[in-house]
Amino acid sequence: MIKLFLNIFILCFAFNVFSQKTTITKLKFTVDLKNSRKISKDNFGTNSSRLWGKLRYGDDALATHSIKLGTPLVRFPGGTPANAYNWKDGRHSAPKRATDYWKKRIPAFNHPLSDNSQRTYDVKDFIKFLKQTKSEFILVVNVVNSTPENTREQMLYYKNRGIQVKRVEMGNEVYFYSYNWTFTPTEYREISKKHTKAVKSVFPNAKVGLVFPSQSYTTDTYLQIEAEEKMQTRKDLIRAAGFEKVAINSDFSDAMIIHIYPRTGMHYKVKRKDWRTYIQTYSSCISHFDGHFAPTIERMHKLAPKKEIWLTEWALAAFTGGQRKYGTFGFANVNHTGMSFTYLTGLFAGHGFLTIFKNPYIKLANFHGGVWDNRTPDYKKNSSYYPLLMFADPAKYCTKIADVQVKNAGTYKGSEQTSLGEYPQVNAGYFYNKNGGYLFFINKFNKSFSISQESLKKSAIASKCSEITYFRPKSYKKLTSSLEAINAWDYGTQIIQRKGMINIKPYSITRIKIGIPEKNSTKK
Repeated sequence: MIKLFLNIFILCFAFNVFSQKTTITKLKFTVDLKNSRKISKDNFGTNSSRLWGKLRYGDDALATHSIKLGTPLVRFPGGTPANAYNWKDGRHSAPKRATDYWKKRIPAFNHPLSDNSQRTYDVKDFIKFLKQTKSEFILVVNVVNSTPENTREQMLYYKNRGIQVKRVEMGNEVYFYSYNWTFTPTEYREISKKHTKAVKSVFPNAKVGLVFPSQSYTTDTYLQIEAEEKMQTRKDLIRAAGFEKVAINSDFSDAMIIHIYPRTGMHYKVKRKDWRTYIQTYSSCISHFDGHFAPTIERMHKLAPKKEIWLTEWALAAFTGGQRKYGTFGFANVNHTGMSFTYLTGLFAGHGFLTIFKNPYIKLANFHGGVWDNRTPDYKKNSSYYPLLMFADPAKYCTKIADVQVKNAGTYKGSEQTSLGEYPQVNAGYFYNKNGGYLFFINKFNKSFSISQESLKKSAIASKCSEITYFRPKSYKKLTSSLEAINAWDYGTQIIQRKGMINIKPYSITRIKIGIPEKNSTKK
């Protein structure tokens, strides 16, 4: 195995919230180009329901924003509302068999559509968006409250307007026990098979994915042999296990669909008085992600190696119950900045994008971030905007990715919910084509590093190192405030000087452009 070594001596001084001192560390980076792999460009995606956003499909400003961000793959009509969505009029309804809780959610789904000053949630507007941006997309079919005949009619509608449906998702998260009123796993398989036939009668080459229970990631149930006994006694796990078998064994489907939300360290019904600090929550989430992501995806691949894995929702955390006020809507409901709008969400997004791109098994991924569903049309007020922007060109122009092994960068211990060991302080990777590439360093915690620019220029891959793009806290004097506040971040690009050091600051994303990776490259 031929490896290219980047021998980089780094002056490292410790930097944390309490200004503790540690020893200087010399680090060495190893880039393995021989074992690099082809990039799946569809991993650069967003879960963009647009239902409650200030900008909706059909709005020219939304198309402009999408183009600026590199036209990421989108998901329509989104997550939970998709199980009640009528594609013909953009409205939502519940079948008679639905629970009272589900029926009560329908007015909330339809309420944003009552504002005539906004665009509708209509398929015509979505098609307009697709034609403006040339975006790729995954379509979620309503298998809960629709018929295969209606699905075929929907496919013909797209085809007759020049839109090719390439990827279809059969429902959203129906493996949860809260969807027990919909159908059993066996019934889901049979109805999905009928909808698949309807899809492929119009688009024979379309790929179809079935839902795969996210308990595989959010709990240890599927990762530990000793937990199998629980699967025989807990109703929610029995239901999830049934859906898992359907996703694995159905011969008519092409992909398994999973959603990934790390644990926050809080119960979903947490009261405001028991909210953890954002840094504590971030630490729990990122260690849970680092500890569970790779084993979960590896296990899925082993269970069904011929099927693709689609990660159609992933984000910092699943904010439900009391956590919703903490994480997603806190800024509106309780005069409290929601964690989804803080710097830490942007940092986690960058780490997640790099980790997903490096994974050899994930073919499609949608980031469930606030950037698309923000309450303000000014996307630059959302921290998720900038990590997306940093990965837009690598996804667009580069063809391969190589892992970058960072030795002696330090590790951190998993949180109380992640007992799987210690994890690297720095996540690194190299996107490239024959003309150059982008070298990423994501510093997940509170140490500080610096890299010799001359060492980079003398290395095999960095002979033409031209510029640095960074995303980092605005202030290091009040680091806690910078990590938690809205608009408390710096994003910028600077030309690399001939001499000097490149700073890899605490809690930061650094992208180093090498050569001219855009030259003679195409997007897809």
